[in-house]
Amino acid sequence: MHPLTLLFITGKLTESSNFPLEIWASDRTGHRSRYYVKSFRKQKINTFQTAKEIVACEVALQLDLPTPKYDVIDIAPAKLSGFYSDNEVQRFYDGHKFCSKRLEQYNALPRISTGYLRDYEVAGIFAFDVLMQNADRGVRDGKPNLLINDDSLIMIDHELTLSFISSMPSTVDYENNIRLYPYYYHVLLNHVKSIKVKSHIFDEFLENLRLLNIESLNSVFDEMDKYNIEYGDRLDYFAYFDWCKRNIPTLKKYLLGMI
Repeated sequence: MHPLTLLFITGKLTESSNFPLEIWASDRTGHRSRYYVKSFRKQKINTFQTAKEIVACEVALQLDLPTPKYDVIDIAPAKLSGFYSDNEVQRFYDGHKFCSKRLEQYNALPRISTGYLRDYEVAGIFAFDVLMQNADRGVRDGKPNLLINDDSLIMIDHELTLSFISSMPSTVDYENNIRLYPYYYHVLLNHVKSIKVKSHIFDEFLENLRLLNIESLNSVFDEMDKYNIEYGDRLDYFAYFDWCKRNIPTLKKYLLGMI
């Protein structure tokens, strides 16, 4: 994670609920690319949306699941005010913001046809969303939050994951959360249900989960500390991922029960 250098802002995406900015920025090597920048609004209960985006990308990488390259950027409020009202700018969290690199070959579609996609890829994304308790890949609002090209998908938008980790600590029953996950709204459910041989469809995902290096996430949280990105207590994340790794048969039972 290395902060980008802003070159210029090209506009604001009005079709997204977060109204992200599209920017040109350079990375630490001087390479210039287009990115989308999310400015999250302050909430009474901080759910650490920027941190959730980062953690989800890092976990997806270890689970061999596709997400765009990400970085962070600090944009002065004066530059934001050209695209948001002063009231909106005041409501944004201060500091570094999450940036997702624009992928030119992929399109964001309101609804997708998955007939030509690889079964294991679709199953992996579905299982990832159950693991991360993602509340934002559904069909209710026509927002699959997936990028698509000819034969593959890329996952985006993970600020609404791991909702049980917030500034308001509570007692958490991990298994109950998995059991109650509203999978019936998931945009890929019909595809996963259509897979004829289901008994081993999640095995690749679960094997990657077994190999998940939780300790390696320490460096990610250290970087967030460096750039003052709030995330709560890293031990809350570690405890959950450790439970998942130790309860893979339980996860498999629930995943298969959903399809």
